[in-house]
Parts: sequence; C-alpha cells; structure tokens
Amino acid sequence: MKINKKAFSLIELSIVILIIGILVAGVTQSSRLISRMRILSARSITQSSPVPSVKDVYSWHETVLESSFDEAEASDGTNVTNWYDLNPQVSSSKIDVRQNTLAQKPIYTQNSINGLPSLYFDGNDFLTSLIPAPAIAGGGSATAFAVFNSKDVTAQRYLIFQLQSNCANNVEIGEVAGAVQSGSYGIHTGCGYSTNSPAGIIVNNQPYVMTLVMLPSPLTSGSATNIQVYKNGVSQATNVNGGGYNTALGGSYAKSNSTLYLGSRNTDAFFFGNIGEIIIYSRSLNAEERNAIEKYLGKKWGIAVQ
Repeated sequence: MKINKKAFSLIELSIVILIIGILVAGVTQSSRLISRMRILSARSITQSSPVPSVKDVYSWHETVLESSFDEAEASDGTNVTNWYDLNPQVSSSKIDVRQNTLAQKPIYTQNSINGLPSLYFDGNDFLTSLIPAPAIAGGGSATAFAVFNSKDVTAQRYLIFQLQSNCANNVEIGEVAGAVQSGSYGIHTGCGYSTNSPAGIIVNNQPYVMTLVMLPSPLTSGSATNIQVYKNGVSQATNVNGGGYNTALGGSYAKSNSTLYLGSRNTDAFFFGNIGEIIIYSRSLNAEERNAIEKYLGKKWGIAVQ
C-alpha cells in the first residue's frame, strides 16, 4: 500500500498560526479583563467603605484608587515618588508621603496581594511625610490598620514610624518590635521597650490584616494592657519586652508633631515585602468600629477576617 505524505501548504500553515495567535490573544485579553475587573471591584469596595464614616481618621494610604499615586507612576514595575493621603475628613494638611531618592523608592507592583496592586519595599525603601505630622496618639489613643505580606519576619521591620523621643515614646509599629521574636507584631519605643504579640503569628509571603490599638492613658509602667493586637480580626495575646511599651512613656503618649515614615524606622529597620493599605485613626476605635474596618479590608484584599 502506498502512503502519500503531504506537507502543509503555506496557506494551511498561515491558518494554523492565525488560529494560535487568536487563542493566545484571547487568553491574554481574558487575563487582562479579569485583572481589570478585580481592580474595579476593589475600587468600588474602597469608595463605599466605612472608613469615612468612622470619625478621627489620621491618614489613609492605599494602592487601588487612581488618586493614590501620580498617574505616570501607577503602572507595573514603576518607582513611586508620592503616595497620597486619601483622608476624606480633612481638605488640607493631608499627610502625603514622598521619596525623592530613586534607590529608595518603593515599586508599584500589579497582581501582588491576591490579584491587586501594592507597593513593594525591598528592604531599603521608605516614604516620609512632606510636613511634620501630628502625633499619632497625641489625643490620648490611636488605632493603626495595615494590609501587607512580608518577605522576612525574622528582624525588626516597621510599617509605621514616628520619631518622638527615642527610648521614651517613639511610635514604631511593625514586625519583631523590640525583642527578636520571629514573626511577632507590636509597638516599640526604642531601646528594647516594646509590647508584642507572641512569635510566629506572621509568616513569609502570606497576606494579613493587622490591627494595633493604643488604648487611652493612664498608662502603667511595665503593663501590656494598653496595647491590643489583632490578626485578621482575631485578638492576639501581648507580651512585654524590657518592661513593655509603657515603661518609658511617663504616663502619657507623646504629643509633638513629627515626620511620619511608612516602610522604615528612619534609616533602619526597613520593611521588606508588599504593603497594600495603611489606615490610622487618632483614637482607639471601639470593637464595632474596628471590626467594620477589618471586614472592609478583608473583603477588598481577599483575606478571611473574623
């Protein structure tokens, strides 16, 4: 039996290539469409969030809305100069943060935290306020929310920092505050005085909604009772290091205006990972208010919050 072998003609090859091209284009377009829909959904969630309705917003930095960044910098892999404060409760004196040095600018990163964009801090990046910001707990208490995933939980790495008086009443909020307890979260004044969650509640490459509440004074030296830590809406135990965050406060929180840093403690303890959102209130929120903000953040970022 004779078998006829026939090569594809140029027309047939062209048709095959065209079909493959259409399929690839369809997959690419579908992926882009899904990504676009995620962002639009997240923007809608942000715009209808409870953040504006809870009084005493101090600052609000997030990475989904177009107004968060300069338009030219809101694209994948671009270094970010300005991260704008979206605080809806003030018309002026917003606490925008900025970085002019190229090597220390965080990078806008698409599809970063559960398919949404975030800012990537490489362990050397940070942003600072353009004005001396009011003391975070100057009114006697505060609440700070942060959405992030970390690339290193073994060393001090701060998301929020405000210099007041080192070893006395700095506000240093982040990972491994004070004692070297891998995967802990808490607040540090400097010189080992800190109040932390237990070790191991944060692991690498896992997104979290972390909340830290600074309850009102009077503040008892050596006590951890004024600091509350929540992971994804769940209360965490707190431990003291060097006597605890209250040890050097002198009975009340600092009240001086000072530069706000996001992603570092001045020139050290740089955060390493992705930050999606930071919301600060200048008072301690009650349980209902706190849970409303945590639920909003969980829904937006695809993180299970209780």
